[in-house]
Amino acid sequence: MDKIEAGAALGAVADARHAVAVASAAPLWRHVAFGLVMALLMLSIAGGQPFWLLPWALSMIGVAALYWWDRRQTGMFINGYRRGRTLPLTIALLLMTVALAFTALRLNLAGQHRLALLTVPAAFVIALVTSLWWERIFLREMGAGR
Repeated sequence: MDKIEAGAALGAVADARHAVAVASAAPLWRHVAFGLVMALLMLSIAGGQPFWLLPWALSMIGVAALYWWDRRQTGMFINGYRRGRTLPLTIALLLMTVALAFTALRLNLAGQHRLALLTVPAAFVIALVTSLWWERIFLREMGAGR
């Protein structure tokens, strides 16, 4: 392979990465939906017994619906735990969610049920902001930065 062929191959790779990024750009409602899924998951923890089952089931249905929508729109699902510049942000979201869950559990055990419910909007905001930020990093990494 000579320099011209190698350059053309690298150009084709860059074009393919750009096409994946453009195809995977999500509308705002998709990010809001992810925030709602995470808020419902937190509500299943913060709501305590016996109210945990319905929000948990709705959050799992939401996860499945988002997966289905992503596959239908783009033909792919991009795992948040993929290697790359987005991984630290994904891990940060996971750690913040676990911290909120433990906070909700401790508040419920202490009888502070209303305070425990404040973790629900916090989970929504954190997930929404993280989702938007994750997409920006991903698009930039794939060559289609916003």
